[in-house]
Amino acid sequence: EALGDDLNIPLALSHLHEMVTQLNKENNLTKKSELKNKILYSSNLMGLLHQDPNVWFQQSDGVKKNALSAEKIEAKIAERNQARLAKDFAKADLIRQELLSSNIILEDKGTMTTWRRL
Repeated sequence: EALGDDLNIPLALSHLHEMVTQLNKENNLTKKSELKNKILYSSNLMGLLHQDPNVWFQQSDGVKKNALSAEKIEAKIAERNQARLAKDFAKADLIRQELLSSNIILEDKGTMTTWRRL
């Protein structure tokens, strides 16, 4: 209903919160199941709860725990820059590919290399 109200997202989230509160207090398994389905359906309409909770908990601040640290990325970039200076482009390309396989994109601008996570 709140979504039909010109996409009143704050109100819709408030209703979701109320349903979750009811779910946590409910003792009747049938009503619990109905509430769970309503919560999932409503959340799905808003694009919420799409990610597997196990995957979400493996992340920290939006970055996977097993992701490369900024220090390791910078070290790889320095190693790649040394390879580029030595004109060892095969090694430089290999390092770029290694970083890309870890969801790191390198952007070269002259002698400067910046990076970002995918």
